[in-house]
Amino acid sequence: KSDSVKLVSLATPKVEELKDFSMDDNAITIKWTEYPDKNKLDTAASVKDISLRNSSGEVIIAASGTCLFDYTKLYGPIRYMADVTVNGETTHIVSKENKYDMSIHASPGDKVKVEGYYAYESGAFTSNKISKEKTITATIQVTSDTSLSGLQNWANRYDFVSFTTEATNDYSKVDTYRIVDQNGNTLTPGQSITVSDPNYRISITYYVEKEHTLELIPSSSDGGKILNITANMDADSKFGYWDYPDTSGVKIEENGSSISIRGNGIESSTSFTVTAVSNYGDGKEKKATITVYVSVAEDGTVTVSV
Repeated sequence: KSDSVKLVSLATPKVEELKDFSMDDNAITIKWTEYPDKNKLDTAASVKDISLRNSSGEVIIAASGTCLFDYTKLYGPIRYMADVTVNGETTHIVSKENKYDMSIHASPGDKVKVEGYYAYESGAFTSNKISKEKTITATIQVTSDTSLSGLQNWANRYDFVSFTTEATNDYSKVDTYRIVDQNGNTLTPGQSITVSDPNYRISITYYVEKEHTLELIPSSSDGGKILNITANMDADSKFGYWDYPDTSGVKIEENGSSISIRGNGIESSTSFTVTAVSNYGDGKEKKATITVYVSVAEDGTVTVSV
């Protein structure tokens, strides 16, 4: 007959106290005090060194034994842990090393809270926790690349920088830019700015040439024998002139920004192009071209179309 076996509860494992914890830089570098018992940073091996050593750590009698139990076998090794909270969203960090670098998505003025501690890898049995808070600041340098793409790329890097283009008829401003903060202060390329105000904003305006339009609108009359073409343009443009070849058997009449085309004794079908030219700005031109077809039927009927 065997004696009864009395089971006892497993003792709660001890996690060493965290002495210090810090965070640096906006990218967030988290640092923990090194865990005192480095053996706990790995899962215990099956064979354990139980050699007898002197005060200097020198082995007097070498010995080893089978490791029957270790908390790291149940809960995993000790890990450096942290909870990083930005704008109400928390990221849980588990690190094998006592230094951890991470990037965060935050704007100047945002609060970042980091809570550091030790725990077994499973998350069970944590040490004391140390909290740190900081306000995000950003030191940025206004880009020196003032091309359209350079300014756009720089603006896209920051949530608080906006970029817009503005069409202008002032041709002295075309391909120039304006960079200002929310108070209207002008910023210059290469200027360094330290930002900690969550309401801080930078606006970039890049001036581009206003788009000018010129469209040719065809219409027929007299049963298709006459083709009328009207040049429509934007309010900032003026009609310049018509350009077309001298085509035998075709009569063309101009009336400002309109033109009419009809057959006039033509004997065979033909085609040619008509171009309208408008003027804007300081002697600049806009052109629009259309192809005209003059068709002669077997009975001699002439039609004009596009």
